[in-house]
Amino acid sequence: MTTDNNDSARRVQAILDMLGQSLLEATDEEIDGDLKAIGADPLKVDEQMKFSIEGAIDTFYQRRWEVLRQQRLQRINGYAKCVATVPTSPEQCRLLLIEVLDAGFNLRSLITAQFRELEDVEKLSDADVTGIVRDLAALGFIRVDRANSE
Repeated sequence: MTTDNNDSARRVQAILDMLGQSLLEATDEEIDGDLKAIGADPLKVDEQMKFSIEGAIDTFYQRRWEVLRQQRLQRINGYAKCVATVPTSPEQCRLLLIEVLDAGFNLRSLITAQFRELEDVEKLSDADVTGIVRDLAALGFIRVDRANSE
């Protein structure tokens, strides 16, 4: 049964493709003549086509905007979940940052967070440390289970 549906859909698509191709190859005079032959006003048909095309374009962009809006919300929610796992006190953030930077791989040589060298974490302000830890959590350098263990 699905094979019959697929065959029918392919036939309909082939007919539509041929009609579209014949319209592309037809001259304006041929199209006007065909429209007049069936009793249609070419100017009215032109208006209806413009209206339909504008509606299709509006619908396309509205759908695209909604997809982008949903993706943005997912990213914001993902960031919020990562950041929610970060310790709340600056002292805990500082300890976590030192632990992450002193981990088995040399993270200090891989990143420079917020244009600051991370050589001396003790010299960074509490706000900077908290921001760096949040950024590292959002980037995946700090795992959820690691931050929750603090």
